[in-house]
Amino acid sequence: MTQIKDFLNQTTFSQLSVSPDGRCVAFVVRSAETDTKSLWLYDFQTEECYKLLESSQFLGCFYWEDAEHLFYLARGVGQNTWCRRYYVETLVDDEICIIPSSAREVWQVGQRYVFRKEQEEGQATQSGLYAMSVHGGRVTQLTPEGVAVEQAVQCPEGLFCLTRTGDRAEPGICFLSKDGEMMEQVVEEGEYPITHLAADTDPLTGTARVSFTAEDHFYTVEEGEVVLLPIPADTISDTVCGAFRYGTHNDFCMHQGGFAYIAAEQTSTVVKQADFSGHTALCTPEGGRVDGFAYLPDGSLCFAGYRNTELPELYLMKQEQLCQLTHLNEGRLDARK
Repeated sequence: MTQIKDFLNQTTFSQLSVSPDGRCVAFVVRSAETDTKSLWLYDFQTEECYKLLESSQFLGCFYWEDAEHLFYLARGVGQNTWCRRYYVETLVDDEICIIPSSAREVWQVGQRYVFRKEQEEGQATQSGLYAMSVHGGRVTQLTPEGVAVEQAVQCPEGLFCLTRTGDRAEPGICFLSKDGEMMEQVVEEGEYPITHLAADTDPLTGTARVSFTAEDHFYTVEEGEVVLLPIPADTISDTVCGAFRYGTHNDFCMHQGGFAYIAAEQTSTVVKQADFSGHTALCTPEGGRVDGFAYLPDGSLCFAGYRNTELPELYLMKQEQLCQLTHLNEGRLDARK
């Protein structure tokens, strides 16, 4: 049985990701003292919260394949890195394939596993992008030598990457489609001090669309042109760390024809929404700290953070009503054995 002590010194819930059917939210619990990570799940129907993976196995990267299966990276025997699939209903998992041990993030793009890993020993410390077939086989390098991938976000059509060549001051954005072999340049390097990426499908054209923040401004790319959006320059919170992927929202994502993001409000952080016309709305109560959030299919907002508490909690904002999902600070935790 999971105990409250499992959460002591594990002070951050992050990388919230809701299952496609909206039944569960998976999230990473990070230890402030040891910098270890474990994977947890909250079931909205049973109101149970339980640990899926111990931090000794889990490498911090996961996504939902479908409503019943989670895909994640784990450390295997001999320091190999395994792509594994977790069956939520039966609480068992299986191994899919081995990828290079230096891989830190992985995505399935079409019929390939695409992963970000450190360059070979002896080169400058940076991460390149590599791929291999879902059926196994040879690993190919997607990014040229000297090009680092600093961030990546996925949408149904492919993967957008924030890239930087050598010591160039400002990064650029590239796109790898699920059917393409090569990466396509979307935003040239050196033009914008890009900090955050978000991706979705343009509802009008049905094509992949990327948006980004730079110096407290919001931009989107439409038909190959970078467009500045008339949204107030709220400060994007720098308190949340991790990958920014489709379905694994941390502090910036696309939502309902606009953005949702974590913004600093004096001494607290909140979730806000902004549409492409510049209208903004507050989505979470002021006060406290939001560490991560994700949307359910019905539009409800699930978020994690502190509200004058010692331990973080999960909350649900639905139809402007706030519901606390977990009760760790009251010494209660409904959990599976």
